[in-house]
Amino acid sequence: MQYSQDVRKIVMPITIIWLALSASLLVYGGVLFYMGKTSMIDINGAGNLKTILIPMSYLPFLVTFIFYKKKDAIIRSGNMDRSPYAQGLNDQDKNTLKYYGSYFVVHVIMWAINESGAILGFVLTFVTGNFSYYLYPAIIALFLNLVVMKPNYYHFIQGKKLE
Repeated sequence: MQYSQDVRKIVMPITIIWLALSASLLVYGGVLFYMGKTSMIDINGAGNLKTILIPMSYLPFLVTFIFYKKKDAIIRSGNMDRSPYAQGLNDQDKNTLKYYGSYFVVHVIMWAINESGAILGFVLTFVTGNFSYYLYPAIIALFLNLVVMKPNYYHFIQGKKLE
């Protein structure tokens, strides 16, 4: 199915945001790798902090998975008719972009929750100096971003009946 240039312009920012959030995970890893594997912060109670942060760094992935399973229902609950982007579009484009606002918001929220696990691993690496505390959550986050949660609005709308 061919989409108008207006639709493609409106849908493009979600791809840019997705690329930026995915690339940030690599940047965090690069910063940690550059700074070395030594502890960046001297904290006496790092053992207790590790006990809390290690499970917390994986919890966002479970939340992301649950959110991902319910995303279609959340997206269908929104409507873009009131959006300023819908002004000036023809009826076919408005129909094509009917769920785009909700689709955009849901995906940005999923990516942010997903990235939070890697950020907790980043903090834990600063505290302990152990790079693996960042590496494993970052690999999971990158996999989810690049494979599972890659934005494809056109594929989404082809699978939905748009009135």
